[in-house]
Amino acid sequence: MPDHLEARVDALFIYPVKACGALRVERLDIAPSGLIAGDREWAVVDEKGEVTWQGAHPRLALVRPTLDGGVLRLTAPGEAVVLAAAERPRPVQMWNDSVKMMETFAAFDAGDAAAALLQQTTGAPLRLVRFGPEALARRGIYPLHLLNAASLGELNAHLAGQGLAEAEALRFRPNLLLGAAAEPLLPFIEEQVTRLHGGEGERRWQMPVSAPCIRCVVPGVSPVSGEVNGALPPAVAQLSGQRFPGSPSIFGVYAAPTPGTQIRLGERLWLELAF
Repeated sequence: MPDHLEARVDALFIYPVKACGALRVERLDIAPSGLIAGDREWAVVDEKGEVTWQGAHPRLALVRPTLDGGVLRLTAPGEAVVLAAAERPRPVQMWNDSVKMMETFAAFDAGDAAAALLQQTTGAPLRLVRFGPEALARRGIYPLHLLNAASLGELNAHLAGQGLAEAEALRFRPNLLLGAAAEPLLPFIEEQVTRLHGGEGERRWQMPVSAPCIRCVVPGVSPVSGEVNGALPPAVAQLSGQRFPGSPSIFGVYAAPTPGTQIRLGERLWLELAF
């Protein structure tokens, strides 16, 4: 097998609000900080002021964010558009898995209209906040999540063999869906990639793969209905156990994009392999 493979950017997504719906985009703009512009800059907190997630509130998947000139708009089933501007400062707490502790950061509350939409959708007293710069740059953050379409195909074949419905890519909340170019990609080849290369001329960029993505229960949440399929996470774990016996469930990888660059839909990539 060659030590470089050709691939293609099949789809790009950002998640303006952590734990809410995806926004399909034509390109990812990588800020000077190395973070994806517009991605997970907002979050939902519970009544204790802790950042929450779809594992606790699956219907957050039904909250659809869009960005209009930097202004966040939210919609949800049966709810009108909410324009969210976060101005009132408040502290929030967020779990940092890399250091196994809860950290406190400055954030800005988006007000009662956004909170009402979240409560109507989930039935819980949640509030929308925008992170401050320290929260966005917190330790242990993985800027970009990459999913290989061939790996998703392998999972769906496994699910079909168990009589289960196929899984949509958005269940895994990727930023970049990797597809085949001239030749098909092997399932799970992304786990052997050390670096991706893309762009041309002054737009050339490279992106080290930084870690595998350890999976929780969130892929069991439908991005369409917000309903929970409890059979999906065990199926992911079963496939992962075949590749990594005794390890946590792995599906997809994290990567660290080059600050100040762009990743464009449909562009050709080269995958640098570890062997």
